Amino acid sequence: MKQWSRIAESGNTNIAKFCPDCGVRIYHINPAQPDAIKLKLKPTGLADDSLFAPSHHLWVSEKLSWDTIPEGMSTAEKQS
Repeated sequence: MKQWSRIAESGNTNIAKFCPDCGVRIYHINPAQPDAIKLKLKPTGLADDSLFAPSHHLWVSEKLSWDTIPEGMSTAEKQS
């Protein structure tokens, strides 16, 4: 895997690990929280999409006007 890093709006460093062949990001690491790995799954190629259902919407302050979030869904305006 390859990686890139950037400073997030929060001031935290965000390291992304990605596939060197296709470029898909696999997971993210915050060096300040080495035990917390944030997976970024993209189940677009799955035949059965019921395997992955969203439980939280992040960055809703940046969502497009046509994007609807189900009532009662957990949300966050930005990433902490």
